[in-house]
Amino acid sequence: AASDVYKRQVQGSVKEIRESMEEFTTDFYRELFKVNPMVEKLFISNIKDQVLKFAQVFELLVGSLDNIEKLLPALKSLGKRHTNYGVEEYHYQIVGNTLIKVLKKSLGQHFTPEVESAWLKTYGLVTMIMVDSSKGLM
Repeated sequence: AASDVYKRQVQGSVKEIRESMEEFTTDFYRELFKVNPMVEKLFISNIKDQVLKFAQVFELLVGSLDNIEKLLPALKSLGKRHTNYGVEEYHYQIVGNTLIKVLKKSLGQHFTPEVESAWLKTYGLVTMIMVDSSKGLM
């Protein structure tokens, strides 16, 4: 099935990143704050903690691609929490762009158009759930 292909693309690319997850995540936040300095003040917690949280959510997501339903409660509460932090809908777009940019840098030649499209699809799904729940639609 097509969806299996995109899951495999995402999961395969994560194997590459896992070895340098801390570096990947640190790059991600550095890039995010560079592009949008306003976002930095949304992160009240210590950036080291944030790096760990990001890595945990990242792993949870990738590990649960075969069963998104299992992720729903976690994603819904994440969406609501992010709203409480002052995250707005357009921030998700900024984060998505940053994620793609950092994935591209980390994966090098492994970042094929297929991998990019798989990540965009995954990220789109996740943000849709988070945004809908933050609006009380789920």
